[in-house]
Amino acid sequence: MGRGARWAVARVLVFVRQQGSAAVESLFATGRVIDAILVLMILEVVALVFWHRLTGRGIAPRQLLGVIAAGAALMIALRSALTGAPWTETALWLSLGLIAHLGDLALRWRGGHSRLR
Repeated sequence: MGRGARWAVARVLVFVRQQGSAAVESLFATGRVIDAILVLMILEVVALVFWHRLTGRGIAPRQLLGVIAAGAALMIALRSALTGAPWTETALWLSLGLIAHLGDLALRWRGGHSRLR
């Protein structure tokens, strides 16, 4: 585990010890835990795009679109379920995630996405 990951885990553990389980329960009940995950996903995309532009290696930015869109849609679906949104909203996000996933698979199947360099 990298230094940054160890720091993040340590901060979460300190938060849980200080605030107690009610605070963690609140993070899930309000969907804020999903908001944090979505922010981390955005940071991941920024880092991957930066790395690709800097080195020419790794995942090309357009290859990230389907994977990130599908993952983000699933995270938003989970957030809507956790916060008690209408089932139709959750179903909409799940459907959008499926569409993004199938689009990504279709591109990969046809060779639209090249392998990692």
